[in-house]
Amino acid sequence: MTKTMLIHYTFLNNNQREVCYLRGYGTTPEAIASDDKNATFLHEGKAVTNEIIELPGIPVPDDMIEDGKVAGEIILTLTYKADTDINFPHFYCMYNIEASLGFYKNGRWTSILTSKNIAGAPQDDLMNRNELNERFKWNPTKVLRKEFKRQKIPHSLSLRLITSKRDFYSKKPEIAYALAISFLHKEKNLYQCLRNMSKENNQSFEHSSELWKTCG
Repeated sequence: MTKTMLIHYTFLNNNQREVCYLRGYGTTPEAIASDDKNATFLHEGKAVTNEIIELPGIPVPDDMIEDGKVAGEIILTLTYKADTDINFPHFYCMYNIEASLGFYKNGRWTSILTSKNIAGAPQDDLMNRNELNERFKWNPTKVLRKEFKRQKIPHSLSLRLITSKRDFYSKKPEIAYALAISFLHKEKNLYQCLRNMSKENNQSFEHSSELWKTCG
């Protein structure tokens, strides 16, 4: 979790929200903290390869939604332990965790944030899709970022994690992972909004403590 939070808050404090291969995610902040207006959810767990994990109960701050449509930014950081093999020195990580944030509509999964939104991925045609997939898929550190402008979503989201391994790799170890999800809005205090939502519903601020921890 320490690695996830360090990368996540470094990226949050990078005002340009850009990733460059020369400077990474930005300058490390003096403290793991960000604008108090942001709402951030933390989770950690273990997974095995070739399984799907779904983590429900992520409330979207009400102040981000108007007439059923969301405006603002969502940033997700995922890190996991890289399993290496001395017999395959050219391959850094033996497995992949694919994260997507979304919801079910008419019984079908609808994603709003996926690996297509990886920060730092080239936005031009210099690298074809297969090369992009190979370059970023097996990276055990991923930052997903998307800005929303009036997109229709429900008030509660779920996170889906899909694990896989390289075809030639036979081991099936447990994969320790950690992730952080932040909701941001330029003009609104989403952290306070979540606190108010909890009070109105007579709920603990840790609305789903078995899965998620909440912070600013």
